[in-house]
Amino acid sequence: MRLQKTFATWLLVGFLLTSFSDASAKEREAYFSLSSDRTYLPGEKAKIRVYANGVNALEFRVYRVNDPAAFFEKLDDIHSFGHVAPREQVEEKTWIERFHDWKASQWYRIRNFFRSQYSAQSRAKIREAQSEAQRSKISTATEFAMVPLLNSKQLVARWRQEATSGVISESTELPIENLKSGVYIVESTDGTLRAYTVLIVSQLGLVTKTAPGQLLAYTVDRHSGVPIREASVLLWGSKKEVVHLTSDGNGLSESPIRDYKLEDTWILAQHGDDVGIVAPYSLNLSSDANRDWSGYVYTDRPVYRPGHTVHFKAILRNRSGDRYKTPPATQVQVVVSDTTSKTVFQKNLTLSPMGTVHADFEIPAGAALGYYSISVTPTNSTGGANGSFDVEEYKKPEYQVKVTPEKPLVLQGDPIHITIDSRYYFGEPVANAKVSYVVHVSDYWSPYFEQDEEGMPQAGEEGEGEGGGEEGDYAGSEVSEQSGKLDANGQLKITVPTRITKGKNDVRYRIEARVMDAGNREISGAGYVLVPYGSF
Repeated sequence: MRLQKTFATWLLVGFLLTSFSDASAKEREAYFSLSSDRTYLPGEKAKIRVYANGVNALEFRVYRVNDPAAFFEKLDDIHSFGHVAPREQVEEKTWIERFHDWKASQWYRIRNFFRSQYSAQSRAKIREAQSEAQRSKISTATEFAMVPLLNSKQLVARWRQEATSGVISESTELPIENLKSGVYIVESTDGTLRAYTVLIVSQLGLVTKTAPGQLLAYTVDRHSGVPIREASVLLWGSKKEVVHLTSDGNGLSESPIRDYKLEDTWILAQHGDDVGIVAPYSLNLSSDANRDWSGYVYTDRPVYRPGHTVHFKAILRNRSGDRYKTPPATQVQVVVSDTTSKTVFQKNLTLSPMGTVHADFEIPAGAALGYYSISVTPTNSTGGANGSFDVEEYKKPEYQVKVTPEKPLVLQGDPIHITIDSRYYFGEPVANAKVSYVVHVSDYWSPYFEQDEEGMPQAGEEGEGEGGGEEGDYAGSEVSEQSGKLDANGQLKITVPTRITKGKNDVRYRIEARVMDAGNREISGAGYVLVPYGSF
């Protein structure tokens, strides 16, 4: 008897939780959207995709757009219509919501099992039959009266659609029949919220080809393949009309584009009620003269020493349509910059009849080492050509870098205190030098290691061989990279935090410091610290 009462109690609690979680989830997650992804032929059954969650019914309204060009001109983005309402952000779900999610996952598993018993064609027919059965024509809309029509004069269809049965969100295709050629706005509402999509039904096909400063458009009948003549072709960009064309007897329309800073471009073709629209990449239409320059810069060798002479040459060409031509005797500016972007050579030269220039640059004896760039730019232009070379020199190290930890062993979770010290071999500090340091972490397995008098692992400078030998010095993953500056004594004190490993295993931290002196010479040194999980 007690068992029956317990079972009945739990059954009642489960029913109440199910009802409450369903109601609260629907109220919280009420959401729906519309989308369309293609253009349909007249007489073809047009379809829109509907996603609905937490709604019982939707009213659909279809409006015809009388002036497609004016409609698209007013849109901020032709790929979307309307505004997206932000969904509620929930930082942490309650246990009722988690229970609802569990029910949803089980429902999905059962639904997907039964869906797998049917072919894709059969499922498409079932969805279409369900949507037709759940659609009802309405003459009065008292339930949706709070959401007025966009334009009653352009309304061509209106119906009520019951939501798909079940408590889980559903995405389905909704057919719309008997639409003539034209542009349509499809609106849906639940009495409070709205969703929109644009639907195009057209016999006209539009194919475009763009090149810098030029547009070619082809209008054709999508069904018969016959070119459409006297079609209106409009190019719109940067919130204004750029060019208006009319197709010839071959369905072609072509025009130069003189505005080279176009953004948000789209091309609309219209012939009667038939409309076609495409959105080409704006940069492909740009006629910026700076992009017409092309060239190549090379040196007699890729690497030089300080004091050597760099012999370099540049070849420039100017693009005209799909061809390159030799530019006239144009003035160009040659600039050589060192690794710090400092200009070390600058000269104005004139292109030869072959479109070339050449010059020599002597590298100073005390020049900075590293990467050097060469830019050749025509006057009153930002185009041109670029090249590069390197300046390298081997010298015996003049100073050393030491990385010394305060303790050779630190428990995981405790910070590591380290001193970076750099001094010349004659004893003076490398004062105020730039320093960068990198922290690597690697697993540590070493049952046999040398011990000092206190029984602690020997840790310190690189090369002393701890925890796996020399190969271990370079193992591990990088966890941090920082930069700083040495003080007047050539020192920098840093603190490296440590983390407790998930596997509760011992690790080793390797800290490598790189110090660069005033001559841009870099010397590195490294130290390491054993970071075990526990004291024993």
